[in-house]
Amino acid sequence: MPAVAGTASTSSRDAAGAARRARLRGRQAFGRVYAEGSRFRGRALRVTYAMNALGVTRLGFSVSARMGGAVMRNAFRRRVRQLVRAECPPGLDIVVGVRIPLAEIPWRIVREEFSLFQEELRSRSGSSSR
Repeated sequence: MPAVAGTASTSSRDAAGAARRARLRGRQAFGRVYAEGSRFRGRALRVTYAMNALGVTRLGFSVSARMGGAVMRNAFRRRVRQLVRAECPPGLDIVVGVRIPLAEIPWRIVREEFSLFQEELRSRSGSSSR
């Protein structure tokens, strides 16, 4: 039976559920990543990451209001989520923060630092499998 206009189809509800599962939520989850994880620090970004046994990469953010207004923080989150979906392997918990105000960070710098984070991640996973 076709979906009725204006109602959520099962597939969109499933996609929303998958998006919720891909979020790192709660003090305990963040605390575990901070306690057990490794850190990457760039000029603009700081990324803390730890392996998880879920087979899905979960993403959390730690960006205070002093770093930018809600519109800027939400745009930053959307763009970083897109990078993580496209480039990160499954099975990670990642917390992303910023070190300088969002208005002072060109998107090019975020992409470059995220690429450096990816290189570090590959080198660490390559050295652990040897």
